[in-house]
Amino acid sequence: NNLASVSVVAADTLASEAGQDSGTFAFTRKGDKQNALTVKFQLAGTATKFVDYRALDGTAPDTVTIPAGAAATALTLYPVDDALFEGREIIELKLAADAAYNIETPNAVTIDIEDNDPRPPPNSAPTIAGLADRTVAAGTPSVVMGFTVGDAETAPNQLSVTYSSSNPSLLPNGNIALGGSGASRTITLNPIGGAAGSTVVTLTVSDGTTSTSRTFVFDVAAPTPPPPPPPDIPPPP
Repeated sequence: NNLASVSVVAADTLASEAGQDSGTFAFTRKGDKQNALTVKFQLAGTATKFVDYRALDGTAPDTVTIPAGAAATALTLYPVDDALFEGREIIELKLAADAAYNIETPNAVTIDIEDNDPRPPPNSAPTIAGLADRTVAAGTPSVVMGFTVGDAETAPNQLSVTYSSSNPSLLPNGNIALGGSGASRTITLNPIGGAAGSTVVTLTVSDGTTSTSRTFVFDVAAPTPPPPPPPDIPPPP
């Protein structure tokens, strides 16, 4: 056919957030140059248009036009200099088919965007403290214990706490309640009436990314049996 053939290369393959250093795709046609030619393409890759890059006018086009009489045109994209660590990201451009032209190779090229934000420190695990083993007498209706939570990156009131009991016949999960707020929290234990034994209670604090668990032993002592009656003493002779 008499259609022009188009191809694309990355004329500037490395863009950078620092100074908003741009990257450029260059589009070339061979054949008829008499009329302007609109070339279609798709933008993909790990970089997101508008969020990570855009054209100078703020758009993220999906076509370019090679002017009448010209053999080439260019598309320059500028990184968005945000404050997020993202690592190196990739803009991928692939030519799209159209009845107005043929596609030649290369037809899919990339530009890398270099990040200028430091890698954040690793998220530290939250802490939970103040828990100790506890023993109560049988028949104790309720036990309230205090503990504290904390996290280097997360406010205490944003930390979630969960719990479990290893012995539901003594202390089912439904008989446990959490209270308090911020860094100062409480756990209320309501053992089953008349039951005795031991259970391991696990408390877990989470910041949404990492978590820390602590355990303590909760004992309910069996009631002390009454002393045996004194033996019968025979009357003196």
